[in-house]
Amino acid sequence: MRVGESLDVRVTVELGNLTPEDIAVELVLGHTRGTTDLEAPAVLVLDPIAGQKNGVRTFEGQHKITRSGSFSYGIRIRARSSGDLDLSTRDLVLWG
Repeated sequence: MRVGESLDVRVTVELGNLTPEDIAVELVLGHTRGTTDLEAPAVLVLDPIAGQKNGVRTFEGQHKITRSGSFSYGIRIRARSSGDLDLSTRDLVLWG
């Protein structure tokens, strides 16, 4: 990718009993430093798009590349707030 280009992200998530308001689906992107650390990571919250079928929802977003170099990224899914969620769901964080 080149500076000025956009990275389009689309993730499909099986929500089960959760709603899109219960979770945050995020793109986490940063320069690589070593094998596991990201330098100055950016977090982009992906937006749910219309339509849900059988507990499956698609989230999408766009990140404009502003710096050159080697990047690593991941998709993170986490609970937005505890609300009425049980403890096991509240502690949910998934990386892909």
